[in-house]
Amino acid sequence: MELSMTTLIGSGILLLLSLTTPLFSTIRRRPSMPSDDTSESAVSDVSALPRLTIILTPQGNSRQLDEHLPLYLTQDYPPGYEIIVVSSLTDSGIDDVLKRYRSHAHLHTTFIPSTTRYMSHRKLAITLGVKASTSDWVLLCDPGCKPISQHWLLSLARECHPHRSMVLGYVRYGSEAPAYYHFERFYTTMYLFRESLNHIPYRTNCPLLLFRKSMFMEGNGYQGDLKYTIGEYDFLVNKYATESNTGLSLSYESWMEEDVPTEKGWQNIHIFYQEIREHLSRSFRHRLLYNVDHFLLHFFLLLVVAGVVFSLFRADYILLGVSIASLLLNIVIRRREYRSAFREYGVSVKPWQGVVYEWSMLWHHVRTRIRYEYADKFDFISHKV
Repeated sequence: MELSMTTLIGSGILLLLSLTTPLFSTIRRRPSMPSDDTSESAVSDVSALPRLTIILTPQGNSRQLDEHLPLYLTQDYPPGYEIIVVSSLTDSGIDDVLKRYRSHAHLHTTFIPSTTRYMSHRKLAITLGVKASTSDWVLLCDPGCKPISQHWLLSLARECHPHRSMVLGYVRYGSEAPAYYHFERFYTTMYLFRESLNHIPYRTNCPLLLFRKSMFMEGNGYQGDLKYTIGEYDFLVNKYATESNTGLSLSYESWMEEDVPTEKGWQNIHIFYQEIREHLSRSFRHRLLYNVDHFLLHFFLLLVVAGVVFSLFRADYILLGVSIASLLLNIVIRRREYRSAFREYGVSVKPWQGVVYEWSMLWHHVRTRIRYEYADKFDFISHKV
């Protein structure tokens, strides 16, 4: 069969894109993991690490608090720490849990005023917890998350350098979560972590955040954002993080595991983000990189389909073979990247699933956006009844 110019050009473009489009992937740009040695001997001067305050806001999640609180109370952290649980006076379930752990010296409680209206109760609870803190470094996390190590605090505190005011941490879902939940959390986290390392951090999708009380108080906390019922971590990062004051804690023992949300809860997280991003700075720059990556990915897939259709129509079996080969080559390269990344970050997803899920993310986002457009926008704010 004689090679036509169309066959040569088409084959060259497909092979070139099959090799280059995997380079435009957040997986390839992921931050490398540090060593996992978080023993006291690995820290040059443990006494130089700051005293910490952990803030938990259960918001009716008494089961999760009861299950995970012992893991917070038994941390091996010589500099000392306190745990402040902020709840409602009317929440008898939380009160019953706290009574069982009242003897622990680390544990303290405070309450949200029962008359509070027209503002986010969780943001108010966080503000009250920060004000009650006796430490400058405050660790905000969710009762639905659990530390995976007794050296969790020690590992996190190593990133509390004098020039820093904020540290982002990594949270993965428990192993029982659906594979797509694992993938989407990890995939989005890699974009956000890359931004944190190379630019001004945009937000965080991991409910684990260290910040200075002094920074929070001087910046008037959540002022201007209290009416939004969600986005506690997003608004803090977007408002207070700078290119020079923010660090990442990626060592294995600093990780947390989050309980698997219900299907409705997981969908709400993504629908609510559609609202939150309208009120965050630097949204365009954040989405630009993601959109470019996915444009190239789907442009390549469209060219493969076009190459197959065109070659079948013209009986050009060389172009047909190259089209299929370029797709397989692209899959092999992406699968290899995912295998390495998933192993590194402890993601319970098969490498080939990662390839398929990356292709399908566009349609998940379209579906989420449609649901957001039809949602009642008053659901996102604390409004008068």
